[in-house]
Amino acid sequence: MPIVRVAGGRILTWGGARRAENRFNWAVVISPNGTNTEVCIFEAVGDDPELWASTWHVPGQSPVMKQGGCPSAAEDYPAAEIAAG
Repeated sequence: MPIVRVAGGRILTWGGARRAENRFNWAVVISPNGTNTEVCIFEAVGDDPELWASTWHVPGQSPVMKQGGCPSAAEDYPAAEIAAG
């Protein structure tokens, strides 16, 4: 399970379903002091990665959909907003 430092000094950790990491994964982003958290959950629907979206949860806010799966590396965070075509 990778653990990396991301923007703002926060920590990102990522995990995925065994043998299906690209179709079901999750990530947690948190400050070292335990505040400023985000949780990402992703389950692929369909076979076109261009249409895949993850759900991001932030305490006290409604869930937000973002493009693609959950980030597993610092360069993939923050996740891209969904662009309407």
